[in-house]
Amino acid sequence: MEILLIVAKVVLTFIMALIFGIQRQRSFKPAGFGIYVFVAMAACGLSIVALEEVQEGAVPLLAAIVTATGFLGAGALIKTANKVFGFTTAASIWFFACFGVIMALGEYAVAGTLYALVLASLALDRALDRKGIGTQEKVTVYTSEIVDPGEVEGEIAACTKDFRFEGIEEDRESGRMALTYTIFGRKDCIPALASRLRSKKWFNALKGE
Repeated sequence: MEILLIVAKVVLTFIMALIFGIQRQRSFKPAGFGIYVFVAMAACGLSIVALEEVQEGAVPLLAAIVTATGFLGAGALIKTANKVFGFTTAASIWFFACFGVIMALGEYAVAGTLYALVLASLALDRALDRKGIGTQEKVTVYTSEIVDPGEVEGEIAACTKDFRFEGIEEDRESGRMALTYTIFGRKDCIPALASRLRSKKWFNALKGE
């Protein structure tokens, strides 16, 4: 297979996975674009190598390597009460298993193209994270007295317009409340919110998850 055709296949896979993944990330889905890029390119690269180089007897061995590494990646997932973390780590573990196989078979052009595009996707991920695209944080505001929830939401709205009310707990005997919200957008919104709340006499604590 000509080198230009190989690179074209990998790059096209990268672009199509990136477009789909960014749309998922903009919708605040747990799996962001990095996961789609890692998995799609690893599968593409391994398939190219399999079609070009792999002997029939080696296919089960390669399948065993990739499958076993998939279980290892699954172990990197961390589930909390509200979120699942580690998707990108799990995908990257699987990707680098495929990358190692491709390098071992001497397909350096395929491996180099995959590696460069993965680095590009990581750089783009950091850029999107700084802009708050696809990021979300669940916060709970604790008050020392009963307050109008609208007052709390007004303070959040001053930091970001994109948030969702999740629930409220109210203890009338102690006069305390706990209001939970999911905040979408830039991570610096949380410190800004904490700074605004400190000036309120009813504010007790702010907890992020």
